[in-house]
Amino acid sequence: MKPTKSAKSAKPVKPVIPATPAKLEATTNPEPALRILKTATCPSLSGKSKLTYQIGLEGSSDPQLRITANSSTGFFSNDWVSLSEIQELLDKVPSGKPFTSFNLLPLFRGKSMNSPGFLFAALKQEGLVQASKDKKRCYERGDLKGFMASIKAQRDLAGDAKAMPLKAEDKPKQATPRTPAASSKKAPAKPKAKKKA
Repeated sequence: MKPTKSAKSAKPVKPVIPATPAKLEATTNPEPALRILKTATCPSLSGKSKLTYQIGLEGSSDPQLRITANSSTGFFSNDWVSLSEIQELLDKVPSGKPFTSFNLLPLFRGKSMNSPGFLFAALKQEGLVQASKDKKRCYERGDLKGFMASIKAQRDLAGDAKAMPLKAEDKPKQATPRTPAASSKKAPAKPKAKKKA
């Protein structure tokens, strides 16, 4: 006679703990949303590629910019960067001195080296920086007031536009490695069986 197995003991059930006010607040107050006010294109600073960039706004606060596509093969970061962070770095440049896209490097630590230059091209397109009159390949401050006025106008126009989550991860349209094309040779056709009369 085989020994009988003893019944397994029931696992203890964890008691349901009611949500605390802090937990409830986290679920009822989702992250702030970011509205895309503008999607536009501009040439890169070298003129060798075409960039697509976006301007967004979280609530009525600081405008955000990011690069979303590059027509050429250069990689880049598509992270949102606030205008206040950009202004803060440009404020470190002595008054009257020209600057370059390298002044934006701290915004993209550990990211592609193309990112500061690509963002700078979008700033140039928006009139926030302009070519220096004294030094080639250098820039000076542009029309911040004019840019902010256009952001306000776009914000008012896009009042009913759908918002996207601030943390949304839109993959940038970057170059993908080329793979050899599939063989164009067709497999030989099988002979058809003759029908019997």
